[in-house]
Amino acid sequence: MTIPISTIPVQQLTPRQLLAASLLAEGRTARQGTTSCHSEAVSLNAMLRRAGRQLGVIGGPAIVHTLYRAQQLPRPARAVLMADLSETQREVWRYVASGVTSARAISDASAKSAKRLSVKAARRLLSDLKFTVGAESNAHLVTLGWKYGVVDESVNVVAAALLSPTAGSE
Repeated sequence: MTIPISTIPVQQLTPRQLLAASLLAEGRTARQGTTSCHSEAVSLNAMLRRAGRQLGVIGGPAIVHTLYRAQQLPRPARAVLMADLSETQREVWRYVASGVTSARAISDASAKSAKRLSVKAARRLLSDLKFTVGAESNAHLVTLGWKYGVVDESVNVVAAALLSPTAGSE
């Protein structure tokens, strides 16, 4: 079950949180982003966790997607995807943007579609997809999804409360 972002209040993040999220969207790790933010990797991760709690989502891909939807991060310029992707690959790409990023969760989510994926197939498909489009991480995959028009406002984000019963209770 997904909850449309319009039902989740999207709070304005701090400039440092937005900078950390933009680095994540570019495919950088917390360690790589420490130079740009003049901060430690632990601090960047803490900023991103706090941003996720404020947005009501869990994980970098859902944070990036939510910020693109709310236009708090500048959306990437559109481009044409040269790779020929199957509908299953595009569906997995949208799962990642919605916050469903583990192979098991993708497998479970795919049970509702025409083609159920095994955990092993979901893991391989996600890995192949990132390689094909040059994504450095799942969050970067979301950015590339926006760039190539595979991901847009129509992809709903799974609310943190639905992903984890302890979400937000830290």
